[in-house]
Amino acid sequence: MLVSICVNSVLMLLLMCALVETKITFTSPLKDQTVPEEQSVTLECELSKPDQKVQWLKNGKEIKPDRKRGILPKVEGTKHILTIPKALLDDTAEYTVKLKDQETKGKLTVEGTNHCCPQNLVFKFCLVSSVLFM
Repeated sequence: MLVSICVNSVLMLLLMCALVETKITFTSPLKDQTVPEEQSVTLECELSKPDQKVQWLKNGKEIKPDRKRGILPKVEGTKHILTIPKALLDDTAEYTVKLKDQETKGKLTVEGTNHCCPQNLVFKFCLVSSVLFM
């Protein structure tokens, strides 16, 4: 009888332990980053448990995979990664990774590059133009 009670108690304890799910947490949050325009950037966070389904958001809106630009979220064990191969000014935003009732956020700032002519070339063009039109 005593053995039966002990076995039942152990089984109940094991069942209760199996039902209690360990809370999954972000062990490494997203970080704020600043990159020059057209440079590759990788946004990354890590969870305490592998292969979890998360949702990536950009300014609060779900990010859809963009095969044309090569923006495809991926999972490597506990790491969740979003790579933007060629960052554009429009990629400047607050990015969020959501897991059930938890989230981590990071701001990406893409700095524009001056696509215009170098300053000395503009100056030379202006000088030439003014001489031609005098």
